[in-house]
Amino acid sequence: MDGDGRAYFGHDPSPLAERRDETVRLAVDADQDDSSVIELPVAEVRRLLADRERDLVDFLEAAAAWAARHLPDHARSVTAAAARALDVPAPVIPSQRKATVLIEDAIALLASSGLPRRFTVQPSGMSKGLCTAVACAEKTVQP
Repeated sequence: MDGDGRAYFGHDPSPLAERRDETVRLAVDADQDDSSVIELPVAEVRRLLADRERDLVDFLEAAAAWAARHLPDHARSVTAAAARALDVPAPVIPSQRKATVLIEDAIALLASSGLPRRFTVQPSGMSKGLCTAVACAEKTVQP
């Protein structure tokens, strides 16, 4: 993104990203004169790329949570491999025991508070899931 120049993406068709001053030109196939082309301001391309990087980080966090639940013995290595493939930092994978203890503490606190028995659980920054204290108490909840 910095400076002028071109970037080819190494497959057929021949997509091209080219910066000219404060504009980025994206071509579907640089080898074709009638190729579809999009021109965007550099600031807009930077914003779009930052948004997609956040999407990748969110996806990796969801994948890490899935791996922690379904592949607890391999969750760290699976998550690290996915982080390398996506070229984003690997998230911290909370331990199952720590999340279970935190939820058990929350259930005990809720039970003693006299508040309604519905609450929101949000392990390791993942999307919120609503459950009842009874349902959570009946099973081990993994991050």
